[in-house]
Amino acid sequence: IKKKMKKGSVFGSVLWEEVVEEGSFVCLSYDQQLTATLLNEEIITIKNIQSNQIITTLKDFKNKISSCIFSYDCSRIAIIESSQSSVQIWDINQSSYVTKINSRNEIQFCEFSPDSKSLAICSLEDIKLWNLFDKP
Repeated sequence: IKKKMKKGSVFGSVLWEEVVEEGSFVCLSYDQQLTATLLNEEIITIKNIQSNQIITTLKDFKNKISSCIFSYDCSRIAIIESSQSSVQIWDINQSSYVTKINSRNEIQFCEFSPDSKSLAICSLEDIKLWNLFDKP
């Protein structure tokens, strides 16, 4: 059954809103409880949507950030650096850097596995699946 929309009608409601600067982006966690907002291409602020409380601020990146994605369990965030062809993994609860995964090619995107233990990284030439709990 198709429903016709009246001109100018809107479905849904605004759950969260924030004013950001040009060049910023926002990433939503899978449980829709957290947002990660990039500011000035170098600072990521993670907030709880319902309380609007800042959980942590990640900064001191040596390169500009192009995107990020939350793990399914919302314990980690993968951050793609635009100029270095690398992904940084951060622990959200500890506000700490975990590791960096480098690629020989420019990284297009990445995705956590449903159990949050692996990370698939797609570059211009290949796709690799990384076990995040292996020690080097």
